Amino acid sequence: MIFENYYCTFDNPFSENFIAEIKKEGLATKQQKASIGVLDKKKNTKIRKSKISWIKNPLVYDHTNPYIHKANLLSKWNFQWDWNEAPQFTQYGKHDFYNWHVDGHTDSYGEGPHKGKMRKLSSILLLSEPGKDFEGGEFEIDFDSCGGKGKKIVTELKKGTFIVFPSFVKHRVKPVTKGIRHSMVLWHLGFPWK
Repeated sequence: MIFENYYCTFDNPFSENFIAEIKKEGLATKQQKASIGVLDKKKNTKIRKSKISWIKNPLVYDHTNPYIHKANLLSKWNFQWDWNEAPQFTQYGKHDFYNWHVDGHTDSYGEGPHKGKMRKLSSILLLSEPGKDFEGGEFEIDFDSCGGKGKKIVTELKKGTFIVFPSFVKHRVKPVTKGIRHSMVLWHLGFPWK
């Protein structure tokens, strides 16, 4: 699919209190080594090295969903979606990274409340301040994978930035060189493309 925009960012749409609560819950919940793939849950440290936990606060969606709808409209994607996966709290320490990947998968979920649905949109809320809490860890999108030209480093990500993009867009988090980078990742599901 070729679009005019492959991501939409919102600068500080959420309160400092909301960001602090998410970070507090993420750090208080038992973390595990991150895996790759939605259905097979493989651990491959050549592709991904970080720690994750799951945010259980349902109020997250009250804050984030209006921005997902707004990004979907402003960017003219107009994707049908009606479900959110559990928010993932991700911690990248020194030398941690997530190499090139897409969040979307070709098969729909076969069970659970999201049965028959697939990832359509992805979103990330940066919970740490670049240059202060961590160095490196830049978020990068590969526009070649979507019909665009060249790779672009999305440098405007600051603490509190919320970015939304189609789940089929290839992206990565470059290695953290100093400190710890925290983020919250969400996926927004709908029925398969028609």
